[in-house]
Amino acid sequence: VAQDEITGVAPAAVQSTRAYVARLEGLLEDVATSALAQLEPATLTWGLGMAPFVMNRREFTDRGIILGFNPKGPVDRSVLVLRADDARGRMRAVIMGVACHCTCSGSKNFQIDGDYAGHAQTEVQARFPGTQAMFLTGCGGDANPWPRGDFTHARQHGATLAAEVARVLAEKLAPVRPPLRTAYQSVPLPLAPPGNREQLAALAKSPSSWLRYIGSRHLALFDRGQQPAASYPMPIALWHFGTDLALVGLSGEPVNDYVHLIENALGPTRLWVAGYCHDVFGYVPSARILAEGGYETRGIDRGDAVGQFTPAAQDVIVSAVAAMARETGRLK
Repeated sequence: VAQDEITGVAPAAVQSTRAYVARLEGLLEDVATSALAQLEPATLTWGLGMAPFVMNRREFTDRGIILGFNPKGPVDRSVLVLRADDARGRMRAVIMGVACHCTCSGSKNFQIDGDYAGHAQTEVQARFPGTQAMFLTGCGGDANPWPRGDFTHARQHGATLAAEVARVLAEKLAPVRPPLRTAYQSVPLPLAPPGNREQLAALAKSPSSWLRYIGSRHLALFDRGQQPAASYPMPIALWHFGTDLALVGLSGEPVNDYVHLIENALGPTRLWVAGYCHDVFGYVPSARILAEGGYETRGIDRGDAVGQFTPAAQDVIVSAVAAMARETGRLK
């Protein structure tokens, strides 16, 4: 996004953010380079636990769907626990996956904090010295931790998650064996047509700040003689370990429905579906959520890809995952 297209943000803040991102990318490259230089044989095992604090946040009210508290709403409370031991049998790393936003502290707190995932990592590493704990977010685009509101909740849920990971690690874990087969695709998610100039001008006056912004962005594209993109490329990966475990990596912020949609396509066993992989461009709603409305339907604003995804995006994603499952041997 060009600097003049970032509205409501001071130029100095834009520059410092870009400098931070560049520094972070450099640090991540350094970590990857160091890791590749220290490769050694490892044994993988895995299990599943449960995170009781994961809560559906799409609250239905007389005024529509708000970000709130919906104990009847669908969520994925499973906790992926993937353990790596070295050749001597010492645990060197553990990956824990939870399908939930790290939003314990709320939007009014500006202190730097690792939220529940960071506190869980710290506690797991304290319980198991010499182990690197890592976190993988699942399909939690429509889930928040509960209760939430301050850093106390981050510590509370972090302790809960760490205790559950320790419990699973104490059980007999299932093996994760070679061969590792991988597949990767970038699939075009269809975007809704923007409408004509009259419709966009009306959209730019919408009570919704997001719709106002999208209407204005489309008008700005038209004024520059550009046509909005008809789709956005979504990276998707699948790692299939022998016949023991398939890890699906979706990008963006996929909602909970994608767990069940992909389970229906690939089978529910020996499977874990992650989000936030490769590219985080915005929410990935299901057809159901697009029909209901609410915050998670906001769509995308990335270059000339602006607006809301269509319900057909759901079928594009599931079909791509199924094709990769056939390519890697998960499906025959």
